[in-house]
Amino acid sequence: MRDQDKTKDVLIRELQVLRAKVDELKTLEHKCLVAAEQLHRERASYEAIFESVNDAILVLDMDSGRILEVNRKGLEMFGHPPSRLKKMKLEALGAEDPPHGGEDVPGRLRAAAEAPQLFEWLVQDRAGRRFWVEVNLKRALMSGKDRILAVVRDIQNRKAEEERLRRFAAELERSNRELEQFARVASHDLQEPLITIIGLLQLLARKYAAGLPPKGREILDRAEQGARHLQHLIQDLLAYSRVDAARAHPEPVDCERVLGQVLEALDGSIRESGARVTHDPLPRVTGDPSLLFQLFQNLISNAIKFRGEAPPRVHVSAAREDGRWVFSVADNGIGIAPKDFDRIFDIFQRLHPRRKYPGTGIGLSTCKKIVDLHGGRIWVESEPGRGATFRFTLAGGPGSLPA
Repeated sequence: MRDQDKTKDVLIRELQVLRAKVDELKTLEHKCLVAAEQLHRERASYEAIFESVNDAILVLDMDSGRILEVNRKGLEMFGHPPSRLKKMKLEALGAEDPPHGGEDVPGRLRAAAEAPQLFEWLVQDRAGRRFWVEVNLKRALMSGKDRILAVVRDIQNRKAEEERLRRFAAELERSNRELEQFARVASHDLQEPLITIIGLLQLLARKYAAGLPPKGREILDRAEQGARHLQHLIQDLLAYSRVDAARAHPEPVDCERVLGQVLEALDGSIRESGARVTHDPLPRVTGDPSLLFQLFQNLISNAIKFRGEAPPRVHVSAAREDGRWVFSVADNGIGIAPKDFDRIFDIFQRLHPRRKYPGTGIGLSTCKKIVDLHGGRIWVESEPGRGATFRFTLAGGPGSLPA
């Protein structure tokens, strides 16, 4: 009887263990079903994304570069049926001329195994249409296997726009060169007869002005003034057109020396106006010395010209900022209204009547062109009646501030 009881107890325990295992198996089965459902949802989500993106996506065998999977956009982009496209290697999509679209695709695939690759590539669709794409190659683990994921974006419109802009820029450059050449030739050809006219007017004034009535002498004076203004205009136009001719001649320039030469050239107007021009130590920069001479001369002569009641005071300085030199030419003149800060750098723009402040309206536009040519920028800080400070930036040269 005891043996029977023992056997019964063993069977009950074994049955309990078996029931626990069955419950465990059911729990595991439920987890598997949940995981499978989750995997199915994720797969469906992945496929939805894979098919809906607006770029072609190709899954490639990492060793051979053969196309294993391609999305809807990829089929539309290249025009091949899925059965054919999935037998092709990525490099076969390159244009025929140049061979493989001019790109070492197998080399790119090998490199993509180590680091992502981004490049532009000329490809060809089934109908023979050639177009530019941007290709992004990246290594990816998919279904436990190493693959190369290629994301291909059609950039034909962008490349066409870039080419249009390149041609437009080239045409604009050619047009500018022709215009500058015309300005040089026209200005040179105009100077000779103008010099003759001025000479004849001066001769007329010397010999016959005494016999002319006051109105006649006034007309003669105005004619000579107009001729001289035209002469200055032609000279300024010539200076403006010469700026681009110096673009290929940058060299180290000592700004201390350039400023000294400018002050010698302006000695007459400095003495006449009672101006005092001071300066801090100035650096060496990289540029064209003749253009920088013209830049300083224009700014300092303007500071002397546009003066108020007090004698002109001009100070030139330079400070290092963010790897570049910022030059300042400050004066105590009549100042400039903020609304005119941009306009004064446009060619032929004048803020004051010529009879009060003579000039051609080309000087500051020439300054801007010179600074632009040197890769810098120029601007003004001012208030009416409180003077003006013109600032411009230049790249530093091989030296530093003088000792």
